Amino acid sequence: MLAAAAVVNGYLFFAVPNVELVTATVAVAGLLLGPGYGFAVGVVAYAIFGAFNPLGSSMAVPTMWAAQMLGQGINGLLFGLLRHRLNASQGQSRIAAFASMGLLVTLIYQILLSFSFYIIMPMEGKTMIAFLVTGLVFSLTQIAVNTLIFALVVPVAVHRLRKLPGFDS
Repeated sequence: MLAAAAVVNGYLFFAVPNVELVTATVAVAGLLLGPGYGFAVGVVAYAIFGAFNPLGSSMAVPTMWAAQMLGQGINGLLFGLLRHRLNASQGQSRIAAFASMGLLVTLIYQILLSFSFYIIMPMEGKTMIAFLVTGLVFSLTQIAVNTLIFALVVPVAVHRLRKLPGFDS
């Protein structure tokens, strides 16, 4: 169910480059369900969203698709592993913890994505620098937006979802 929610949330902002709710939804899955299911939700969600992305299927570049699935799997895994610590945090430290984790998982995702392109198109020197600089605006946008989403939205979503039957652990 949370993998489906992540896919649907992926379509909400698909027309705005690097503004997305998939990462936050997968993190919520890890927080609610633990590391194993969090990883699975991340992989399944991006397997589907990447394959049927309205801006172009990731399946056309298998290394990118694999990096996206792995990145979201790591996201769900990390939030699942740290769920007790994150859920126990309070006040400003809670906001800072969620924001920091959002920044971290988005940075990991962006690094994996950049590396996936390097695998199929090895670059050196100025070509590599030009490639990284060209994508920097998009990467920084996603990192900044996700940091805000993780600070302001994810803790509230987890708090409210925990009140539902089946998510009260």
